[in-house]
Amino acid sequence: MEVQLTDYENAAFTTFVVLVSRVILYFNLNLYTPISCVDENMRRAHARDAVRTQRFHFQQRSMPPAAGQSDDGEPEPGPPAGQGGDMDSKRDSRASASCGRTAG
Repeated sequence: MEVQLTDYENAAFTTFVVLVSRVILYFNLNLYTPISCVDENMRRAHARDAVRTQRFHFQQRSMPPAAGQSDDGEPEPGPPAGQGGDMDSKRDSRASASCGRTAG
């Protein structure tokens, strides 16, 4: 038996996907998960009763750090007075972070 979305459901799903993509772009969310974390989660998920007995890696911070803040929430040392700084290079460094955070 085949089940398909109706025209209304298809339009609702498309609208939802567009809205989610706009939120991700507007807030500059970092939703990257290192492959090593994904592999570890998959290995753990194959165990019996994994939902209750295993701990899975997930990303706790998806927002980029505020200007002048490090990933730890501590103020970063700024550039010398009168000189500008580039926060974009610091913002992109989070994608290569190790998967040390777990939930469970």
